[in-house]
Amino acid sequence: MAASRTGKLAGRVALVTGASGGIGRAVAAALHGAHAKVAMTDLPETGLEEAVSAVNGRIKRADRLARGYALDVSDEMAVERAVRRVMDDFHTITIDILVTCAGIAPSGPLAKMEQRDWDRTLAVNLTGSYFAARAVLPGMLEAGWGRIVHIASSAGLQGYAYTSAYSASKHGIVGLTRAASLELEGTGVAMAAICPGFVDSPMTDASVARIVAKTGMTERKARSALAKQNPSGRLVKPASVAAKALAAVKSPSSNGRIASIG
Repeated sequence: MAASRTGKLAGRVALVTGASGGIGRAVAAALHGAHAKVAMTDLPETGLEEAVSAVNGRIKRADRLARGYALDVSDEMAVERAVRRVMDDFHTITIDILVTCAGIAPSGPLAKMEQRDWDRTLAVNLTGSYFAARAVLPGMLEAGWGRIVHIASSAGLQGYAYTSAYSASKHGIVGLTRAASLELEGTGVAMAAICPGFVDSPMTDASVARIVAKTGMTERKARSALAKQNPSGRLVKPASVAAKALAAVKSPSSNGRIASIG
């Protein structure tokens, strides 16, 4: 089903990973507001149930309710099972829209980084995005329409000290998007990436807490230091990232687009 002339996505089924986080929840809310049918996934301990309730708000109609699914995106079989379950629950033969927001961001000097932290970061941020994209692509290609939007980071376009694993994973997502979009030309399926700077989100809150603990800096100064690394000098709002993602979903020319926001 094509998007309506009003720009709404009525009838489209959207899957959002990492949907409990600041960006993921905002993306799910934006898609829901555009009348897509939204499946929200995340680890169960991340507050997924509360996030789904927040996105649904006061909506009572069963056909308009977003649904939550516990999922570790680094688990290949779990991703494939989740995609099949979403299709069954929403009575569809394909996922029309995928937005990968799941991510973690450990920090520390490379010389002291534990391999388990490196492996886990790449498994969640990069391989998880690959698993999800691979699981939905066959259906999109068969239908001749689909949108995959990866939430990368400005760290995927430049380096930040003490974020080797995170930066490597986000560079990987940008590379994945650029390469795969070439394969998708002319298919009706588009893949794009959004690269926000530091976002006003729980992930940044955790970074601020680590800075405070390690340096003794006040929370206000730590937050300001991160904000100053964005071109605007301010933390990016999750809703702004969601608006970029929604625009990529609606645009017929989004394939291969790498959009920065900061």
